[in-house]
Amino acid sequence: MDARGKILTGFVTTTILAWGAHATMSGKLIDGLQSRAESALLAENISGVTMAFDREPMLKRSAVLSGNVSDADQQKALALVRSLPGIASVRWQGAEAGKPKPSQNPSAAAIVPAATQTKIDQCQGGVDSTIAGKTVQFRSGSAFLSPQSNRLLDDVAAALKPCAGLAIEIGGHTDANGNARVNQVLSQERADRVKAALVERGIDAKLLSATGYGASQPLVDGQGKEADTQNRRIAFKVVAALSPRATADAGE
Repeated sequence: MDARGKILTGFVTTTILAWGAHATMSGKLIDGLQSRAESALLAENISGVTMAFDREPMLKRSAVLSGNVSDADQQKALALVRSLPGIASVRWQGAEAGKPKPSQNPSAAAIVPAATQTKIDQCQGGVDSTIAGKTVQFRSGSAFLSPQSNRLLDDVAAALKPCAGLAIEIGGHTDANGNARVNQVLSQERADRVKAALVERGIDAKLLSATGYGASQPLVDGQGKEADTQNRRIAFKVVAALSPRATADAGE
C-alpha cells in the first residue's frame, strides 16, 4: 500500500473510532437522562408512565412518554420531565400537541399549539445536531472563548436562523469542583458571553436569554474526569414561543 493509501486508511479508521466513541458517550448520556427522569416520576408518585427517547436517525434528548394514566398524571409527568436538565423536549405518544382531551383542564401555559410544538422540536433538533459531540470551550477559569468554539458558534447561529419567534435559553453549567458561588458567577459569565457572540452573528437578542446554573444541574452524578467533562457545558434549550408582543418587537 502506498503512502496515500495508508493516510486514507488511517483517516477512515480514526473517523470510525471517533464516531463509535461519540455514539457510546451519547448512549450513556441518554441512558442517564432516562434513569434520572424515571426516578423523578417515582419520587412524585407518578406510576404507570413508560418512557423512551428518540434514537433514530440519531440519538436525541427528546423524551416520549406513554401509559394508561389519568389526564392529571399525564400533564404532571409531561411538566416534570420537561423541567429536568438535559431534556430537550417531551411529548406524549400518540397525542397531538395542543389538543387536550375534553375532560382535561390544563392551564393555558401547558397548551402548546401543534404547529408551534413542531417548530420547537425542529429548532431544538437543528441545534442538537449542530453541537452533537462538540463542546463550547473556554479558557480555564474564564469566559474567554476558544477559536474552535467561535467556529462552533458560527454553526449554532446558522441553526438558530429558522427559529424566529421562539425563545432560546442559553444555560451555563460547571462541574462541582471549587467554590459553588464562584462556579455560579462563572457559569453566568459564560452564558452571557455565548449570548453576546450569537447576537454578533445576527441572532436577535430578544430571542435569547442567558442563565448560569453553576453545578446545580449536573448531567451525570459524581466527580471525576468523565463526569466533569459532561457537566461542564453550554446548553441550548428552546423553551417556548415568544409572546405576541415580543414577536412584534423582534420584527421592528
